[in-house]
Amino acid sequence: MLTVLIISPLYKYANNIPLSPGGSLNSDIMLCGLLWLIPFIIYTVIRLLSPAGRPLNATYFPFFKRTSVCFGIMYTIFFLCVFFLFRAMNIYHKYDLEHDFNIIPFKTLSLMLSINDPAYVFKNLIGNIFFFFPPGFYMAVLLKKAKWYHALLCILLLSSSIEALQYIFDTGTADVDDVLLNVIGFLFGFLFKYILDGIRSLRTGGKEKTIFKNL
Repeated sequence: MLTVLIISPLYKYANNIPLSPGGSLNSDIMLCGLLWLIPFIIYTVIRLLSPAGRPLNATYFPFFKRTSVCFGIMYTIFFLCVFFLFRAMNIYHKYDLEHDFNIIPFKTLSLMLSINDPAYVFKNLIGNIFFFFPPGFYMAVLLKKAKWYHALLCILLLSSSIEALQYIFDTGTADVDDVLLNVIGFLFGFLFKYILDGIRSLRTGGKEKTIFKNL
C-alpha cells in the first residue's frame, strides 16, 4: 500500500503522467483504502454476527490490532507526504494550484457539481470524505469516553489548521468546503463504531455491547 500511496505519485510526477490532488491522487487513496477495508470488513462481519460467547476474541483482537497498527503507520506517512512533503517539493506545480481562500460554504461544491465529469466529481467528493473516515473511527474505538462533539471539535481544528497552512505556505487553496467534507468523513467514521456496537448488541440480545471492548 505504501508503494501505491507514495511511490506512485512520485513516479507519475517524474514521468509527466497526470497527477492532481483531486483526480488520480484521490483514486490512489480509495484504492489503498479498499485494500485495507476488504479483509477488515470480512473479519469484522464474522465477529459482529457470531453468537454471544463464541471464542473468537483470541483471533479477532490480535488481527484487529495488527491491521490497525499497520494502517496507522501507512496513514500517518501518507498524510505527512500529501500535506507536507509533496507540497514542499512543489509536486503539483504543473497544475497551477491557486493560492486563494474561500469562506463561502458550498461555493466550491456547487462549482464542482456543475462540471460535466461525474467520475472527477465522485473521486473528489469521496476522496475528501473518505480520507478522514479512519481517524474518526479509531478515535471512537480508542477514546471510549469521547462524545460526538469532541470529535467535531477535533476535526474542525485539524482540518482548519491544514487549510490555513496550505494558504500560509502557498501550497494550495484554503477552502471551507474542504473542511465541511472532512468533518462529514470524520464524524461518519466516529459514528460508524457505535453503529457496529448497536448491531452487536442486537445480535447477542444485549449480552455483548461491542466487539472492541478489550482494545
